[in-house]
Amino acid sequence: MDYDSEYTPSEAQAAAIAGVDSRIEIGGDMVAFTTYPTGVDDPATRNTSAWFDGLDFSCASHANDHYASYPEYVGGVAITPLHVLHDGHWLLAVGDEIAFVTADGNDTVVKRTIVAVTQHPDFTDYYPDLAIATLDSELPATIAPAVILPDDWRDWFPALPKMTEELGRRALTDLDGTRLYRLPHIAFDQQERGHVGEVMFVGQMPNKELWTHFIATRLPDTGTVRRDFYESTTAGDSGSPSFLILNDQPVLLNCVAGGYSGSGTSVVDYATWINGVVALDGAYALQRVDLSGYVKA
Repeated sequence: MDYDSEYTPSEAQAAAIAGVDSRIEIGGDMVAFTTYPTGVDDPATRNTSAWFDGLDFSCASHANDHYASYPEYVGGVAITPLHVLHDGHWLLAVGDEIAFVTADGNDTVVKRTIVAVTQHPDFTDYYPDLAIATLDSELPATIAPAVILPDDWRDWFPALPKMTEELGRRALTDLDGTRLYRLPHIAFDQQERGHVGEVMFVGQMPNKELWTHFIATRLPDTGTVRRDFYESTTAGDSGSPSFLILNDQPVLLNCVAGGYSGSGTSVVDYATWINGVVALDGAYALQRVDLSGYVKA
């Protein structure tokens, strides 16, 4: 991908590019399951022809009780064995059942019941668009909670020398926000299709004063392989997870709130709040991806 004639990706940026592009260039389906499960009791068989087959996305919930009121489906992603992150603007509810599918080759459906829901206390105007559901018991080890970027992730992801992206009528020129610019990500939707988009910026959302730590996405260019694997988000996709792929490991960026391929509140920037909530239930905390194998930028 020709980002800028003056720009050479860092090792971590190059790995994120290859994590998606090397797979979609081979091809494959976008659907995660060969049979679309519409309820928590339905069997779900993983699609071995999916372009992302072989990666462990067991953290992404495929079904919950909100399917009964489609399109008010609420997505979610396990962030500890006892907690599920989702969007604050479309909350899961106490008493809801939520299901996951193992990625160990057995395709076992694992169900839990939600016993508490904590919305971010500052939530207003769709930001910070985060909420945490607590489960009645821990998920088994065959459901791997999502990992996120470390707090010092910027040390591996340098800012671009220049950036010429437009959002509405306002040019985005904040260099710090360009650190993930044009990196491909995979976002899931309510039908568990894994589609490809690109990050546009990380940081302050123009014309939204309160949206200080936001991940905005963009439409891949026409004629690219990424565009062939792109689908726009729609009503009902909210809460579904979006990931970078680094060294065959999905790395959670945000829960889908809308916008092209799945924009939303940056999870790493709210790790302190998330860890404070999950720690109330015991020795739980977000897990971080290890970037030490890459040279710092």
